[in-house]
Order: sequence, then C-alpha cells, then structure tokens
Amino acid sequence: MVSCKEPFDPPRNAGTSNFLVLEGFIRVGGGSTAITLTRTSGLADPNFPVFESGAAVQIEDDDNNVFPLAEEVAGKYRS
Repeated sequence: MVSCKEPFDPPRNAGTSNFLVLEGFIRVGGGSTAITLTRTSGLADPNFPVFESGAAVQIEDDDNNVFPLAEEVAGKYRS
C-alpha cells in the first residue's frame, strides 16, 4: 500500500507568538530551585527554543522573604 503525506501547515496568527513560558520547580526545605524561561515561537522557526536571558527572577514566600535566582546560562535560573 502506497500513500502520500501532506505537510502540516497550521493557520498563522501573528498574535500567538512571543509568550513567556516559565518551566521548573520550587524546592522547599533544601536543595536548589531551577527555573527555565523561554519564549514561544512559530512551528517553522529554526531558532527554537528562544531562551529569555537577563531576567530578574525571584521567589517570594508568605512572610515576604525574597530569594533571588541567578542565571547560570541563557534562560536557566537557579537558587
């Protein structure tokens, strides 16, 4: 059986890209917290993922204590 596949060409909507995506976990009671920041991009964009560099990332607890995260490499932040 032989068949052809057609390429997927989704509708393009200029308003649905460049969203900030936060991915990671907050470690409570020891260990380090790791957060990755990226930006959304088009499906055909060859530069995926787009890491968000130079951000000020911090965690604040219920007692208003602030814990800054340092950028290790572009877009990757750790406590």
